[in-house]
Amino acid sequence: MKFFLNIMLTAVLLVSVKLFAAEQLVFSPTFDNLLMESSVEDQSDPNAASNTNYSNSENSVGINHSYYTFYNYIRTISLIYFDLSTVIGKTVTNATLNLYPTMLAGDPAGAAERTDYVVRAIAEGWYPNSVTWNTRPAYFTAIEIKFEVPFTTAVPTSIDVTPIVQNWANGIWGNAGFRIEDAYYEAWMCNCLDATSFGALGGDLTKIPKLIVTVEDPVPTKALIPVINNLLLE
Repeated sequence: MKFFLNIMLTAVLLVSVKLFAAEQLVFSPTFDNLLMESSVEDQSDPNAASNTNYSNSENSVGINHSYYTFYNYIRTISLIYFDLSTVIGKTVTNATLNLYPTMLAGDPAGAAERTDYVVRAIAEGWYPNSVTWNTRPAYFTAIEIKFEVPFTTAVPTSIDVTPIVQNWANGIWGNAGFRIEDAYYEAWMCNCLDATSFGALGGDLTKIPKLIVTVEDPVPTKALIPVINNLLLE
């Protein structure tokens, strides 16, 4: 008599698969600079604000606007550079720039109605000990990340800059830092009265800008995968 016996045998196959390990990195600036110009200065004057290097000043963004002296104003821009060589070639899933306000716009509610601030990626090299308003570096126009005028100094202003940092990590753009400024610079429409100041290198250590980057690295990992074999025995 013939009979059939199904015997289930389980084999174990050792294979290599790629898993992804997430890591959060926190960076402080390598250097930062304030740039400033005045509507009433002679920009050809070597001592004018627009020709002055402010490498040890607090970061500032926006417009100091006077309604009482023929609408004169002072504009400010901040440049911040982080050394991100350790993220080059890695997969960036998130990047957050934290700025810590130290002085708010004189009328933040009015400023919020009239303008935004904006973060852009700098497109060319610059030197922290010599850069001025009149020699300010150009920026990439493809990505502009706007954020609201801060209303409080109690918490940091957090800005999602993931697209910019991804371009740096992928090698699409060279990392020359962030350029942070008023998005419109229409001084005659601005209710700011004062620009917003943020912490900078050389100041309060708790107020220094931070860049928090989450990266994923593919990690080759050995994994055990069961393989089922059906053997038909007669």
